[in-house]
Amino acid sequence: MFLLGKTAKAKTHIELTIFVIPKKNDSKEELREIANWISSIDKNIPWHVSAFFPQHLMNNISPTSESKIKEAIKIGKNSGLNFVYGGNVRNPLLNNTYCPKCNSLLIDRSNYVGEIKELEINKKAKCKNCGKIIKGVFN
Repeated sequence: MFLLGKTAKAKTHIELTIFVIPKKNDSKEELREIANWISSIDKNIPWHVSAFFPQHLMNNISPTSESKIKEAIKIGKNSGLNFVYGGNVRNPLLNNTYCPKCNSLLIDRSNYVGEIKELEINKKAKCKNCGKIIKGVFN
């Protein structure tokens, strides 16, 4: 299990997930507001932006496009978040963990399996390429 975003004060791991719903919460302004809020708490809190698919009482809303998920990821990274992930899309590259400093692939999450790549784990986890300390729980 690979967990990121250990908060310093509470010593509790936190990850946040939202469904990006067309015409409900998918404006650049709202996504930026959410990302800025998370970033103001801790830039290492992972933010999962997941695609919405119409079901049950919300079957009159279109599904979220992959391009909108990519846009949300970009907004999150531009807001200073180190770990932003896309969900419910067919692009496995959106689920990987990359070094926030050099962009090396740290954890490959293709096919729902996590494989450590350029992440060295001793007392502290760090990028093998640039030495950036990666906060999180890795075991």
